[in-house]
Amino acid sequence: MGKVQFVTFTSNSHGIVSQYLNNPDRQIMELDKAIALQPDDPFLYYNRAVFYGDFNEAIRLKPDFAEALGMFGAIQKSRNP
Repeated sequence: MGKVQFVTFTSNSHGIVSQYLNNPDRQIMELDKAIALQPDDPFLYYNRAVFYGDFNEAIRLKPDFAEALGMFGAIQKSRNP
């Protein structure tokens, strides 16, 4: 694992842990840092989308991303019952 991948992995992990520790500011900061390092990784956008509820970028990068498509569909359904 190279330095960029390690820092990305670490930032992504810190973002996920921050979500569970109810620290949204840290969560977004860490996930934004990871995305800045690897902007073509749909899984990083998915992790950030869990906070924002916007799965569009994850789906754009990986159109067959089942989890992102499922969450996107659920959000659309809840907005338009």
